[in-house]
Amino acid sequence: MLGEPIHLLLPRSAHRAAGIAGLTRHLGALRPGEWHSRRGIPVTTVERTLADLVLDSDRETAVSLLDAALHARRVPDARAVLRSASGRRGVVGRQTWFALADGRAESPLETRLRLLLLDAGLPPEELQWQVWDPGPTRTRHEPTRLGKPDLSDPTPSTPPHRDPGLGRRLVARLDLAWPSRRVAVEADGAAYHGEPRALFRDRVRQNDLLSAGWTLLRFTWADVLGGPAGVADLVRRALALADGAVRSRPGGQPGDPGAGRG
Repeated sequence: MLGEPIHLLLPRSAHRAAGIAGLTRHLGALRPGEWHSRRGIPVTTVERTLADLVLDSDRETAVSLLDAALHARRVPDARAVLRSASGRRGVVGRQTWFALADGRAESPLETRLRLLLLDAGLPPEELQWQVWDPGPTRTRHEPTRLGKPDLSDPTPSTPPHRDPGLGRRLVARLDLAWPSRRVAVEADGAAYHGEPRALFRDRVRQNDLLSAGWTLLRFTWADVLGGPAGVADLVRRALALADGAVRSRPGGQPGDPGAGRG
């Protein structure tokens, strides 16, 4: 990105010259196939670049980078990055991080929330879980693509997203979900959820989920970074309450959550 320092990889035998402003030097070796030419400039491949970043980052940052690359389909899988990192200093202690990567995550905040809950022994059952309403369509402005509305669309009322095969209306696509208990966790990033129109849609969406029997918890960056224990405690209590509700139903079954994978 413009203004960011340029990282230069040099052979280990290279002379350590005086530093140059805007240039960060690294010493190392490139394996065959780990670089290519871009506009006449030799650059490392995405896999090698990610391996370098993972080996120089904390777990949360590393997994966020892997998630983003997988989501954008810049790499086929996390194993490709691990292969590029194999045999290098620090990879042994970070090997388990690659197994945590999940391309369904759509933001670093979602990744942080997922890792926080994994550490607390509360792994989500699903990511990007779709909740459908089989009832009649209501006319109001709805997301023009799954999960995130097009905020640039000035049209005040457009038809809701519907499943053309079954005629169902998409209520929500949930960041982290436990469909067996109808509990969901959402990552509220300021870039999207802070918009006035998004706030209105969030309220409508939350009411729809509540009427469908779902419990929805929403967390911001401030929650995740400032009070991770509190976040985990709230989710744990919501799951415990949902477990009690499931056990109180005839047969102890949660019923049809009206949902599916994204």
